[in-house]
Amino acid sequence: MQFVKNNYIDFELELDGKHEPTREISQKDPSVLSVSSIDVLIKDEGSDPVPFNIWLDQHIPISGDGYGVESKKTLIPKKSYLVTSNNQELKLGRIIVIYISSQFEQNLEIDAMNLVKAVLEDFNTGKVEYMHLKN
Repeated sequence: MQFVKNNYIDFELELDGKHEPTREISQKDPSVLSVSSIDVLIKDEGSDPVPFNIWLDQHIPISGDGYGVESKKTLIPKKSYLVTSNNQELKLGRIIVIYISSQFEQNLEIDAMNLVKAVLEDFNTGKVEYMHLKN
């Protein structure tokens, strides 16, 4: 089976300085502007927060310029927010991402009998627990 993914090399994240609540929060507590990239959570309006790399996967096309080629993409999200460690939301202005798309082959094996047994057990019990144990 062939898989594809983006490998993110670098990014620049800017907040929306015209958004009044974002400006107020960052002026009151400048420490909210300092966060490790692995701890960044992004929330699109009406959605739950997700880790930054997951959010990027949802917004950056795979193989935009081809596989194995360094690409640069500028995103200007309309209603997306950086969620701070104390759950405050700072509106995003612009994100510049440098990435490389890659594709690779990997064998995928599924034991169909175990899968069927687990699904039937979960159906009978009304809980999803056997699927987690069988696979």
